[in-house]
Amino acid sequence: MKTKTEISISIGGFERNKLEEFVRLFHDTIHTVNAKDYTSEQLEAWAPNDIEVYKDHLCTKFENSFVAAAYTKDGELVGYSTLYKDELDLMYVHKDFQRMGIASALADVVENKAKEQGINKLYTEGSITAKPFFEGRGYKVIKEQSKPVRGKILTNYVMVKDIGQN
Repeated sequence: MKTKTEISISIGGFERNKLEEFVRLFHDTIHTVNAKDYTSEQLEAWAPNDIEVYKDHLCTKFENSFVAAAYTKDGELVGYSTLYKDELDLMYVHKDFQRMGIASALADVVENKAKEQGINKLYTEGSITAKPFFEGRGYKVIKEQSKPVRGKILTNYVMVKDIGQN
């Protein structure tokens, strides 16, 4: 595990030539970080091992969203999050870079971008794993939901944060 002093993070956006890295980070994070809260069948439904099943879908999401991506000084992708309309979406941080402030930095960028766009309430659908992170940032649970994904039911939480200017 790397320490905070061993990494230097810069924030960038999505580049189509890095799609494989983005998709692999999505897959690997779900199958490691989220494994404590979901069954292996749920993980496989959420992020199938055959990434071709959802690669184009993710690419479309990235291309139609504001993307905040975190890179090490060596250019390794270690996390990203997106803003689509009024939703903070696709918050994933590499398993070896958890609890280093990367998710907070990405959320700050996305929340600030939302404010710039005049958004007053920012929504997210947080996983069981991500719920405490979002609650710590002031998001409130609107509802727990059972979401069907590729034939399996996954629990997540619709959450909202008031980000309006004071």
